[in-house]
Amino acid sequence: MKGILLKTILIFSLVFSSFAYAYGTNINVNGDDVQFTDNTGYPYVDSKNRTQVPLRVTMEKAGATVTWNNDTKIARVEKSGKVVEVPIGSNFIIVDGKQVATDTAAIIVNGKTYLPIRAVLEAVGFGVQWDQVTQTVYAANFADYVMNQDKVLQEQRGNINSVDDLINYYKASYQQKKDKELLTKLTEREVLDRITNQELNFVPVE
Repeated sequence: MKGILLKTILIFSLVFSSFAYAYGTNINVNGDDVQFTDNTGYPYVDSKNRTQVPLRVTMEKAGATVTWNNDTKIARVEKSGKVVEVPIGSNFIIVDGKQVATDTAAIIVNGKTYLPIRAVLEAVGFGVQWDQVTQTVYAANFADYVMNQDKVLQEQRGNINSVDDLINYYKASYQQKKDKELLTKLTEREVLDRITNQELNFVPVE
């Protein structure tokens, strides 16, 4: 009985570790993952349990132009006529000349600007949702979607009529993709086969 329990615990630990491997912290913009590298920096969770995200690579993925003023230490984001300024160390951003409070200040890490990205994305017209299961920020701009007529026709069967519909569509597609990766990883490990064939050499505990 205890031997079976140990096997069960091992299965769950391997499965959950595989989920962590497959998911991690991700940013999905208009249906595409932001690709983080050593050069762009990676998202991380700070001491206040806030996810800090590299600004430039994320906003460029969103179709924005990002510039940096080294004298004022302000990052400038422009998209669709909107101008968002992100001053380092301040608990606000400036949207078209007006201050908008944020709960966490932007910081610089290894020469790159980081901040919780929701406020900036929303300021340039994105809807934003957080998915706890996949540890993913989903951001979608309905105007961008409508302008891409080929994509609208391709995905019309999904009855996408709002930004929430769009995010839910991207979320379902993303989860399906990651679940496939997870199953592939489990298959490659041959975890289930090894347990079935008793290749783990468990010693039953009396």
